[in-house]
Amino acid sequence: MRGDSNLDCAIALSTDLAAKNLLRQDGVFEQLVHVKCFSGNKDVEIECVREMDPNAAQIRINKEEDLVYRETRRDLIKEVIFKDDEGCFSMIVGLEPQSYNSQDMVFWTDGYDLAIYERLIQISEYEKRDDPEQEEVFQNEQSLPFVTTIVLWLSADPWPAAKNQRDLIRISKSLTMEIPDHPLNLIEPYALRDEELMEYGPEFGIVLVFIINSKDEDRLSDVLQNMNHTFRSCVSWRMI
Repeated sequence: MRGDSNLDCAIALSTDLAAKNLLRQDGVFEQLVHVKCFSGNKDVEIECVREMDPNAAQIRINKEEDLVYRETRRDLIKEVIFKDDEGCFSMIVGLEPQSYNSQDMVFWTDGYDLAIYERLIQISEYEKRDDPEQEEVFQNEQSLPFVTTIVLWLSADPWPAAKNQRDLIRISKSLTMEIPDHPLNLIEPYALRDEELMEYGPEFGIVLVFIINSKDEDRLSDVLQNMNHTFRSCVSWRMI
């Protein structure tokens, strides 16, 4: 039994690593963000992505106004620059490939995002501490980039944990205050239709097809061949 457990762990780790290496490619990352964050909207153009250090120190300021460093760990995080009909925007997108279920992932992702916001604010405050005119910059302007985390479920099974913080919290109907809604930004291969798979493009789309059919080895080869042909036909058609 222990041997089986160790083998499962090794397979999960190798799957995790393979997914991270693929998603580190800018073109694959761009396509994933374009589909997941913008529903493939053709009026949104991603200009570029810039990889950020997933283990970058988070800057804090102590009472003496000196910099103190604290590590944060992310699987993959990039700054995304995009244009739409309102202008040019910047956003920060973290990706967390998951090969095992974590019941509190819906809280983890919020923690990741809040840590980035905290870092951005504190860096700005530190840089502007000698400029009185800039003291209330975040109170008067919408100057922070949007920050989000996308979870990629590396399993053919449905996501077995909560998809929203509300699913885990007992809330009385007597509460009249506004209750925050914190959904998990999840890519769940099991739930994707064929046309949705196509939107992710050939590189990442094939990976999703592999995940969906990973439990049926006899069928997997045929499915991958068919989908690979379909993706190529789709790409050729788009290039005409």
